[in-house]
Amino acid sequence: MNTENVRMLWHYTDANGLLGLLRSRELWASSVEYMNDAEELMFGRRVIADVAKEVCRTYGRSHEKDAYNPALSDLRTWAASVSGQLEGLEPDPGEPMAAFATSFSSNGDQLSQWRGYANGSGFAVGFDFVALRELVGDRCGGVCRLHPICYGQDARDFVERFITHSWVNYWDPASIDDAKENLLMHTSRLKHGAFNEEQEHRLIVLNPNVESVKVRVRGAGLVPYLPIPLSSNAIKAVRVGPGNDQALQMNAAVIALQSTGFVGDVEVSVSEAPFRN
Repeated sequence: MNTENVRMLWHYTDANGLLGLLRSRELWASSVEYMNDAEELMFGRRVIADVAKEVCRTYGRSHEKDAYNPALSDLRTWAASVSGQLEGLEPDPGEPMAAFATSFSSNGDQLSQWRGYANGSGFAVGFDFVALRELVGDRCGGVCRLHPICYGQDARDFVERFITHSWVNYWDPASIDDAKENLLMHTSRLKHGAFNEEQEHRLIVLNPNVESVKVRVRGAGLVPYLPIPLSSNAIKAVRVGPGNDQALQMNAAVIALQSTGFVGDVEVSVSEAPFRN
């Protein structure tokens, strides 16, 4: 996805999520292992394993006269290991969480997002893209990245470029373990092509300090999360979702912004999506 023309990214949430964000001035990045669609992690690892095997077959034929190719041998063994892990992707009790993420969309009024992430109505919070990019770098003892999601064939192409670069073009036994870890961390930005309309971006924090991780309630369970402080100018807009009481909710959103210190510089609007609860 080309981010050159992206000026704002939208985070869909319910009323509790909006108030929590305004009051704390924090983004809450959840552990990717606890995110709503656990199948996403499985999908990303399947893509990595499948593409790794394809690369081995393709480049193995072109090097079949070599007595031994250590790069492809290593890749073949690793791909088999990733495949073997697919049925056991359960978090180990007590183990630190490796990746935390929070999601955005470049579309601020999409019906599927209202239905899926804001309980059919809710709110969409518009964040300045530049302000989000400023969060990238060292954070909470780990590293923070802002990535557009790769869908379907684009996901496979991304993984193929990464593997070809690391194992075929620039094979280095001393750094290949870092490449494997880095690629596995990218599973949280790979999604099935059916989700393409979401136009999703993710802010991802890798390997933070355990001391920075907190826990929140979701439904009847608990979810580890990482609080990420926001700059005062990060929030640029709030959009009220579809519903029968948009005017009242818009007024309440204005009061919520004023009571939490956001005065004058946040645009409040209502969704035009044709959906009613």
